[in-house]
Amino acid sequence: MVRLYGRDWRADELRRHVGTLDQLAGITAGERTDGAARGVRTLDVQTGSGLSFTVLPERGLDIGEARLNGVPLAWSSAMGVVHPARHERDGRGWERSFAGGLLATCGLDNAGQEHEDEGVLYPQHGRINHLPATHVRYDGVWQGHNYHLFIEGRVRQVTLYGENLLLARRIETQLGSDTITVTDTVTNEGYRLEPVLLLHHINLGFPVLAPESELLLPPNTRTTPDLPECRHGAAPGAPTRVFVHEPPADPDGMANVALVNRAFDGGRGIGVALRYTRQSFPLLWQWRNLQPGEYVMGLEPTNVHVGGRRATREAGALRTLMPGESETFRTAITALRDADAIAAAARIVGAGG
Repeated sequence: MVRLYGRDWRADELRRHVGTLDQLAGITAGERTDGAARGVRTLDVQTGSGLSFTVLPERGLDIGEARLNGVPLAWSSAMGVVHPARHERDGRGWERSFAGGLLATCGLDNAGQEHEDEGVLYPQHGRINHLPATHVRYDGVWQGHNYHLFIEGRVRQVTLYGENLLLARRIETQLGSDTITVTDTVTNEGYRLEPVLLLHHINLGFPVLAPESELLLPPNTRTTPDLPECRHGAAPGAPTRVFVHEPPADPDGMANVALVNRAFDGGRGIGVALRYTRQSFPLLWQWRNLQPGEYVMGLEPTNVHVGGRRATREAGALRTLMPGESETFRTAITALRDADAIAAAARIVGAGG
């Protein structure tokens, strides 16, 4: 059943009330036409619940802006969306075209700062974020009494004498839903053993992030460095820090965390919850950047150590795929619209109600 406008609906009931489901929810294709974003295709998604977000095929099917009832969930950088053809590839050039947004993908050969490993120089946060998707397809379909919206496509990272990796991404939501699910399947289409490094760089901004915000983690989460400040927001100007969390898996093999602002809008509250595959993403980076104008908290499920590819290899944790082998990574992002939704997320995390 579809939960919409305060009640449950059967498919036939809703269809009798509208000429097209696009009146309630859907996906609209477009293109940016100005400035550094010119030429970037867009897929704007409306779920009907008040959740809206933009998918960017030119940027590896990443997710840019995201809002709940007009309130921003994601942080947007001063650069905004930049076409990958304008990407500066040397040094820290990634930072000159980092739009922020709800999801920026890092990998597939590195995540973290630019560095050298085994005689090869790997770029900051890898290459996948600046590669355009192909075979992009989107649609809305009824499955029983639920109306599913999806976007899918492929992003290939390949070089002569090197890797041939294919990331197949599917982004899903439903009519009436507050959840976006991103499923990435990475396949080694080459003929040699290949490392695969992946990080889902989820960027949460004001007002989800505010001085009174709280990061909800399971009580037996291991944190490095384990400092109380990692669990709270702060006013703009606080020092920038990176923390690494290792939350446990729930019985379904998923890790659950959330960033919540219970004080928002007179106590109505707002937040974002993450639920991701713990085996494929054993670590969660927390990028706590509270500088003025760069007020963002990144919650980043990953299989990469903070030092990047070299540190991951030296720790014996470098994930590899045999020729023809695949691995699937999944992250679900849920907008928390009020105090009841925050309390439900806190119970799932194990941080109370």
